This record gives sequence, structure tokens and C-alpha cells, in this order.
Amino acid sequence: MEKRAHQRVNTIIAARFSGDSSYYANCLGTIMNISTNGMRVESCKCLPVNANATLLLFSIDQVLHVPFKVVRIINKSNFYSAMGIKVMQATPEYLELVEGLMSTNS
Repeated sequence: MEKRAHQRVNTIIAARFSGDSSYYANCLGTIMNISTNGMRVESCKCLPVNANATLLLFSIDQVLHVPFKVVRIINKSNFYSAMGIKVMQATPEYLELVEGLMSTNS
């Protein structure tokens, strides 16, 4: 039985957080796996659960703005090192990127 409702693909993609707070300034992350509905982002700064922000995802020819909500934070060795985030509004460009990654990794 599958644990997740949406298939995820492992990847390494640079990302930056954007939001209303100065907390987001210079906050970078690495997308470790991605699906049409969410992703795992490793970062030196983890946002609190239920925080809403925008992820700037750098693809080859564009920057995608992906609104998200933090659904969990991952504690590794007493350090919050990653977040599980839910995509709040998947644009056609975002879906195209995810589907392309899935097709190359299958």
C-alpha cells in the first residue's frame, strides 16, 4: 500500500523562500523530492507548521512562484533540517516541471 496519495520523485533543485516577514530574507533550500501536491525541502531555516509562504523554484529557463503551506518539519539530530510542504496552487508550469521530472526518472 502506497503511503502517499501522489507519486514523488527524488531530485535536487535549488529554491528560495519569499514572504511578508524578514525571517524569509536569504532563506535558501534544496528540494529533495517533489510531487504535484507537495515536496520535501531541506533548509538551514525551517518555517513553523502551518506557515504560508512562496517558494521560488529555479528551473532552467524560468523562476516559478509556488505558494505553499508547511505541513510538517523534520527534526534530524536535534536540528530542524527539512520541511514537508503542501503546494497551495499548482500552476501549469509547475505541473509541467513535475511531470517532466517524473517521466525522466521512470
